[in-house]
Amino acid sequence: MRLNIKLSPGSIASAIRRLEEARGNLQEGINNLVDTLVTEGSEVANAAYGGMATAWGRRDREDEGFAQGHIGTSAETMYRAIIAEFGAGDAVMAYQFEEPEPVDIYPGSYSEQVGSGEYAQTGAWHFGKTRFTEVQPRHGLLNAKEFIIQNGTEVAEGMIRL
Repeated sequence: MRLNIKLSPGSIASAIRRLEEARGNLQEGINNLVDTLVTEGSEVANAAYGGMATAWGRRDREDEGFAQGHIGTSAETMYRAIIAEFGAGDAVMAYQFEEPEPVDIYPGSYSEQVGSGEYAQTGAWHFGKTRFTEVQPRHGLLNAKEFIIQNGTEVAEGMIRL
């Protein structure tokens, strides 16, 4: 956007109207951008671990230009999603997101914090009659984060108009 302003009341008023219109377009574009990125990011996450991810936004301070989106899971699926994301047993791969995980992530953490303690004590666990030592991580949220980082600029350029 380029403004040419002359030192006259009409020119200044016209520039103010154009700037206010640009501000409204920018806010709408940012809100649409956040909605699109978290929705598409949750689809990427769900491709990795099947329907546990949910996208939601928060606009409690829109007047200040604040829009925020989240991708996460419900409380009911939290532990399954943590195992799907980071793996379990010998295959655990811990890494940091912007917000800390609700539980510690390390080999045996689920066993110690929620499970029977079998893996923490013996290095394996049984589900039914099958013995397990690991569950490979699927990285749904990490994949979603990478997708958003890789595609965010292109999506923003298509949505934000001044």
